[in-house]
Amino acid sequence: MTRLGKTIISLISIGIVAVAGILVYIFWPAITGTINSNKYYSAEDVQESYDKGFEDGNKSETELTAEITYYKTLVDEYESEVNSLNKELSDLSLLKTQNESTINELTAIKNENQATIDKLQNTVNKNNEDIENYKTQITNLQNTNATNQNEITNLNNQISSYQTMIKQLQDTNDMNATTIASLNTQILNLNNQISELSLSSGTYTSQINALNNRINELQASVNYYESYIASLENGEQVVATFEYDNSVFNIQIVNKGSKLSINNPVSTDYLIFNGWKVNGEFIDLSTYTIQTNTTIIADITYKYDVKFIADGSILNSQIITKDAFATIPDNPSKVGYEFDGWSLNGVDIIDNIDEIAVTENTTYTAIFTKLHTVEFIYEDTTKSTQTIRNGNYASAPRIESTEYKVFNGWTVKDTVVDVGSYKIVGDTTFVADITYKYAVVFKVDNSIYNNQIVVKNNKASVPSNPSKSGYEFDGWSLNGIDIINNINTTPVTENTTYQAVFTKLHTVTFMVDDVTFNSQQVRNGNYADLPSNPTKKGYEFNGWSIDGINIISNISNITVTGDKIYIAVFTSLELNTIITKSWNGLTNFSGQWVWNDGTNIYYSAGSSQYVLDKTTSTWKPKTWYGITNMYGYNVWTNGVDYFYSGTNKHYILDKTTSTWNMITWSGYTSFTGTNIWTDGINYYVSNWSSQYVIDFENYTLTPKTWNGHNELVAQTIWSDGENIYFSRSYQMVLNVETSTWSEVTWNGLESPTGSYVWSDGVNIYYSNLSKQYILNTETKTWVEKTWVGDYMFNGTNIWTDGENWYYSSGTNQYQFIVA
Repeated sequence: MTRLGKTIISLISIGIVAVAGILVYIFWPAITGTINSNKYYSAEDVQESYDKGFEDGNKSETELTAEITYYKTLVDEYESEVNSLNKELSDLSLLKTQNESTINELTAIKNENQATIDKLQNTVNKNNEDIENYKTQITNLQNTNATNQNEITNLNNQISSYQTMIKQLQDTNDMNATTIASLNTQILNLNNQISELSLSSGTYTSQINALNNRINELQASVNYYESYIASLENGEQVVATFEYDNSVFNIQIVNKGSKLSINNPVSTDYLIFNGWKVNGEFIDLSTYTIQTNTTIIADITYKYDVKFIADGSILNSQIITKDAFATIPDNPSKVGYEFDGWSLNGVDIIDNIDEIAVTENTTYTAIFTKLHTVEFIYEDTTKSTQTIRNGNYASAPRIESTEYKVFNGWTVKDTVVDVGSYKIVGDTTFVADITYKYAVVFKVDNSIYNNQIVVKNNKASVPSNPSKSGYEFDGWSLNGIDIINNINTTPVTENTTYQAVFTKLHTVTFMVDDVTFNSQQVRNGNYADLPSNPTKKGYEFNGWSIDGINIISNISNITVTGDKIYIAVFTSLELNTIITKSWNGLTNFSGQWVWNDGTNIYYSAGSSQYVLDKTTSTWKPKTWYGITNMYGYNVWTNGVDYFYSGTNKHYILDKTTSTWNMITWSGYTSFTGTNIWTDGINYYVSNWSSQYVIDFENYTLTPKTWNGHNELVAQTIWSDGENIYFSRSYQMVLNVETSTWSEVTWNGLESPTGSYVWSDGVNIYYSNLSKQYILNTETKTWVEKTWVGDYMFNGTNIWTDGENWYYSSGTNQYQFIVA
């Protein structure tokens, strides 16, 4: 072979080696590492490609020409890729700018929320001051010893007014506290979003830098190929490949035995260039001569950013050498909060940061928990002050009761709560609920006649009048002279002793419900003394009468000429009272057959149809068209229209003409109005195994499946205004979103039946003849209820005319006096 041929083959071999190295560089995106989803070769892959290039070195001149043509094609492809990467670089730069704008907007929203919280908190504090002021005024009013009935009435009106104001303020406080909690949650979410966006901005910056590096590398490849193509015909050469950070930094084609010269990479805060190595050993380029294709690898020290962010601000920033450990900064503080620790995801606490080797840029976020001040107040004295983490529970101090001072528990906003299960979500004051009691003694001739322990501000019960032969009991006195006539209306605020006062007079008898209330011995021609007013539970005393009707106002000025009997007259005015009610036109009927169409009240029982004139309490005959025989308990409404469903007979009401028009339901038709109920969203038919949902648009009933319990009857489904319950021998509560019935436990009443539950629009009651209860919705407790009048009734026959509440069962007709 000629020397020229050997030279050409040698050049081809060197070219193949160089091409192999360059091809390795070009196709790194398909193998390893990641920048913008592109992958790069490792140093081992580069060396392997060089070795393979030498093995394939003996190629013909035709093949060499083809190789040169191929390289020119590669140059064109590289230039095209440079243009594409420049477009991607532009898009990433725009995305980074938009991201930083979003961070600024979120920070502004967070600052606005914080300002709102501060303003609401000031409102809460002011409301609390007003509440305490009004409570003090109420106490002062209640302790005022007013003897004039008008003054008493005025004071009671002021007390009611202040109590209404207090409730409004407390409701406002509750709303503000809820708003503050919601805003705090928003601020936490905003901080997390800002942290995530800040990290994203860092990622975009890294991606942009990587693209710039990639563009520079491709451009270097283009330059190399153009140089290489021109040098294929030169003498024997070798390839020196410089690698930096797992990428080709520079490729040089030089004569064997030459020295290499290169501008070293510039170190940064995160990549520190230490020198060049060949086969793991440092070399000095000023003395190093190259004899063969050689890979020269930069020795680099890697470093990463470790940031600690608190409340959206960078508290600490560190640059950490790869595989070294970050230093945990001092715990940050935040007024009103407790620092929990550092987190990568804003939720989970990382406890061993100083033991975790740093291998990438890392951001830790401070996690805080809101702290609340909890006070326990007993008789205006602070028994305990505690700082409680949000969502945790306070510990109540121990309080002992005495006979005259009974500790009932701790209250929040006048409601007794269980401290151990009362979750703290804001500054909270627990106030001791104390029942104060005093001794009230009634004496007759220095002997104890009656002894009572009376709760503070309650009234003593005036005992039956003592008797003394030949004497008339005048009343009770504090000083033995002046008669106290309002013992039963005077709040007890201290230990009190009453003395019986008698006068020897002729017989004058005062009767209360055929029972002698007062008897006097009055001298003929003298005057009877008017005794203290009698009391009768649930009634107001009006005065004395001879005939039980006409009040005699001047008894003390009437000359006594013989035995005289006076009768006490009362009026039933007290709340929580049941009185007998008389109706005109219809006197014997059941409340479960009474219904309304949103305007009028009707009674429907078979062919007996009436409409109520409320002004005269008169039931007048009513004529319906389309259907004349129906029962009120089968009339129902969806809030828009009124329907009558009696098994397979179904009608809709045209109120303008009093006409019931027949309608046809599809799917399931055998149901009655008593089977209908609603969860506030949909209407259902429930009759044990028959469960359907109503489509009013198409008048269709389709099967409904309930989770947890699917044997329901609508008559025993009821609501406390918040939840829906099914109550029979077992008790269930409905999760409307999942259509699931779950077991619920009531306190105070083990198995209430839903058909006996009713509401006066304010309270929830359970009435089953002698069983009478009122529901505490907060504690799910049925508390025994006493109605003045002692009537027996059940909830199924209770109805309202829109103003008053009534019980109707046969001839038993009652009216409720309720708040």
